[in-house]
Amino acid sequence: MENLTEFLGWCTVLNLVMLLGATICVTVFRRPMVSLHGRILGLAPDDLKRIYVNYLAFFKVLVIVFNVVPYIALKLIN
Repeated sequence: MENLTEFLGWCTVLNLVMLLGATICVTVFRRPMVSLHGRILGLAPDDLKRIYVNYLAFFKVLVIVFNVVPYIALKLIN
């Protein structure tokens, strides 16, 4: 049980770092990303901004549901 708790703890840390990195990339490099993805995918800039926000929100929910909550539950049990 302790190994699983430690594993989920490290998964949580790594996923939160990836979420933070993605958030920084989307906020700092928004214009180049919109330009590049707009050309590649043929989408309007407003649509791309909405897609970026949806991606970050979905990623955050997945990290919370599959990493943070099980980690906290296991910490409470131990």
